[in-house]
Parts: sequence; C-alpha cells; structure tokens
Amino acid sequence: MSVIRIDRIEVVDVRDAEPSGDDTAFIAVHAAGERGWYGPVSGAIASYANKVLAPTVVGADATDHQALRQRLLGPAVASPDPHAPWAMGAID
Repeated sequence: MSVIRIDRIEVVDVRDAEPSGDDTAFIAVHAAGERGWYGPVSGAIASYANKVLAPTVVGADATDHQALRQRLLGPAVASPDPHAPWAMGAID
C-alpha cells in the first residue's frame, strides 16, 4: 500500500448571514490530490486546528491512524486547550 501524505490543512469559513453563534468553519485535509472535509465547527476549534495542529500533520500518512493520532496528541498534551479534542477529531 502506498503512503498518502497530507499536503496541507485548510480552514474555510462559510459565514454569510448565519445567526451569531452558529458554527460555520469547515476543516479540509488535502492529500494525494484529494480533499476530505469535516464540519461545521466553531471558529475557535478551526483556529486551533489551523494554528496548532496543522503544522504537526503536514507530511504524515493520512491512512496511518495511530501515527496521525500520536502527532496530534503532542501539541494537545503539551498545551492543554478545551478545543483540542474537537480539533483533533476534525483533522483525524
């Protein structure tokens, strides 16, 4: 089986005329010319995923769940944040 490397993580906010408080951000994981989406999530979760977690998973094998989880756990354990579990799930 070939390795499918994560190229990048993208956050897309689709806020238009949604009421305040609605979740409007989506997380896209780009790998092997394809894209997987998760969402909607809050802006805080999207920000954590983008700023803290995304740099740790670029280059990781998207099909290796255990290795990906270990990469995601590192920053979450080092600097606990209430948004970390949701952000980890959005990427994984």
